[in-house]
Amino acid sequence: MLPIVLPILLIAANTVSKTLAEAEHPALLTAEQIQDWSGFHETLSGAAESQEELVQALFEQLPSETQQLVQQFDAASLETEQKIGVVNELNLLLASAKLFAADALGDIELPEAATAVSGKGLDEASGKEVERFNRLVMESIFPDHIQPHVLETPRMKTAKVTAVLGNPNFALLISTIIAMVMLVRNRGISLKELSKTTETALMSGGVIILITAAGGAFGGMLRAAGIQDSITDMVGGGGQGGDVAGILLLLSAFGVAVVVKFAQGSGTVSMITTAAIFGSMGISSDQLGCNLVYLAMAIGNGSMVGDWMNNSGFWIFAKMSVLTEAETLKSWTIV
Repeated sequence: MLPIVLPILLIAANTVSKTLAEAEHPALLTAEQIQDWSGFHETLSGAAESQEELVQALFEQLPSETQQLVQQFDAASLETEQKIGVVNELNLLLASAKLFAADALGDIELPEAATAVSGKGLDEASGKEVERFNRLVMESIFPDHIQPHVLETPRMKTAKVTAVLGNPNFALLISTIIAMVMLVRNRGISLKELSKTTETALMSGGVIILITAAGGAFGGMLRAAGIQDSITDMVGGGGQGGDVAGILLLLSAFGVAVVVKFAQGSGTVSMITTAAIFGSMGISSDQLGCNLVYLAMAIGNGSMVGDWMNNSGFWIFAKMSVLTEAETLKSWTIV
C-alpha cells in the first residue's frame, strides 16, 4: 500500500501546511509587542519632538476616535481593550499599499526584507508582503517602542519543507521508486526485466497523457474559436435562453463523453478528455444555470455509455459470466 498511500499523505500534508501558514499574519501587531505605550502614544500623537513625517502620515490615517484616544493618552487609565482597539486600527492600515509615501522613505534605513518588497513594487506585491513591508517601516520609525517581529513562523518553515516533499511530481516520483524497489525485491526480477516492465507502463501511461493533452488542446481551440458566444447567440441570452444554453451544455458534455468512450473504450480516458475540453472552455455556474457539479456528473454518466469490445471491462464481464460476445452486447452493453 505504501506506493499508493505515501503520495496521498505527502500531498495532503503540503495542502494542510500551506493552508495553516497562509492563515497566519505574523506582520500584524499585538498589544504585547508595543513595549512602551507611553512613548509610543507621545510619538504618534506629536507630543514628542521626534515625530517624523512618516509618523504624522500614519497618525492622520487613523480614525478620528482613535486619534482622540491617542491624544488624550493617560498611562494610568488606558485599559487593555483600548490598547487592542488602537492595535486593530493600526493593523487595518498595515494592509494598505499606500500607507507610507515612497518619497518619504528616503531617510529611513529599511531592512533588506522591506527593500526587496519595495523594489518589487507594492502594487505588485501580495497582501502579506504589503503587511510585512509596512510593519518593518513601523519598526524603523518606532525603534524603541515596537518589538521586531519574526518573519518566518514555525508553520511557515514547515510549509516550505512540505512544499518540496508534497509537490505532486516529487511525491509520485518517490512512490515510483519505492514501487520499483519492492517489485525487484519481492519478485526477484533483474534490472533488464524491470526496464521492460517500466517501458510497458510508460507506454500505457503515455497514451493517456497524449489523449489528455489533445483534449486540453482541443478545448483551448474551442475556447479561442468563441464556441461559448456561438452557443449563446444560438439559444439567445438571458432569461429562458440561459436555461436552454445550460441544458445544451450538459447534453453536449454527455454526448462528447459518449463518443470518446465508444471510440476508444476507456471510461477513464473519456472522463479525463471530456473534462479537459469543457474545463478549458471556462464555463461558469451562471452560464450553466446550475452548479458545475452537474456538468461533472453529465460527463461521468456519458463515460459509462457505449461499453463494447474495445473495453477491457466488457471482456471481464463476458468471461466471468460465461457469455458470448453477442450475449454480452445484448445484456452488459445495453445496461
